[in-house]
Amino acid sequence: MFSPQSASPFSPKLFQVLLQLNLLAYFGEKPLQPVF
Repeated sequence: MFSPQSASPFSPKLFQVLLQLNLLAYFGEKPLQPVF
C-alpha cells in the first residue's frame, strides 16, 4: 500500500473520488453504499 499524499500528484480527496468511481465501475449494476 502506498500513501496518496507522498506517492501521487493528486490530492487525497481526488484520489478517494477516483477510487469511488473505480469501485462503481467494477461493481457495475450492483448496489454500492458510499464509504465516506
